[in-house]
Amino acid sequence: MKKIALLFFVIGMIGCKSDPQSIFTLNGDLWDYDWANTQNHIAILMEEPEKTVIYVIDVEMGSILQTIDMSSYESIANISWTHDDKGLMFLVNDEDGYTSVALTFPIHDHQNIDTVGHLGVYHQTHVIDANSNYLGVLSSGEGHPDVTVYAKNKYDEELFNTDVYPGGIGLIDWVGDTLLVESDMRLDYGLNRADRDDRYIRENGEVDNDSAYEAYSNFIGPLESFSVFKIVPATQEAIRTDIDPFAWEPVSFDQAYKVRTKKVTDSEHQVTFQFVGLK
Repeated sequence: MKKIALLFFVIGMIGCKSDPQSIFTLNGDLWDYDWANTQNHIAILMEEPEKTVIYVIDVEMGSILQTIDMSSYESIANISWTHDDKGLMFLVNDEDGYTSVALTFPIHDHQNIDTVGHLGVYHQTHVIDANSNYLGVLSSGEGHPDVTVYAKNKYDEELFNTDVYPGGIGLIDWVGDTLLVESDMRLDYGLNRADRDDRYIRENGEVDNDSAYEAYSNFIGPLESFSVFKIVPATQEAIRTDIDPFAWEPVSFDQAYKVRTKKVTDSEHQVTFQFVGLK
């Protein structure tokens, strides 16, 4: 799950499948959190007054496994578990400031930082999210967002990328090997503009006058609202769904837990962060 919240003092309530076991008080700003791919662990990225910290929490046991000081790295706004859950990934900029680099470190040896690949995307990268087989990256070159997907451990080779100009796109989450995104373009007609145009023309004829172009824009996009699409990397096809992007709730890998947040009413800088058992 990829969500940024600013200026929060966080109280985390960790619940097992029955009753909550612990309450955690985490100082600072909540930047991001991510469920592990193969176990009921969650990583939380916090910006504290004097340092950036990642907390690794075992939700079933209701305990903090690790507290990792990441102060030596600037501008970390997003984290993702590696495919095997042995480490975490985040993005930093090269010395030239243009290419983002994915880094990982073993959970039990967090001082060992390894470069796993130059993604080859513009430095305005917003979000990364990995599952067991793929890595999704949301980047915004020159203000135009798009999603790039890489195969596991092949971060220097793009598997495919979207082209949603002049529309928008957002990275939601992985569900198995299916990537959920939101967009105001008809991605089910093609992940890139050329494919969308080709299919539309085959089905509706040439777009060769103002009336035809208006009909094309009203159908292909940008549309008035965003829809959620399931992108299947194996076929590089998108399926339009009726999922409400505002109602999406990420869950643990085995669908045993979900996250529930609520602001504390007596302070604008507090929020309860609860893990709710679903089974």
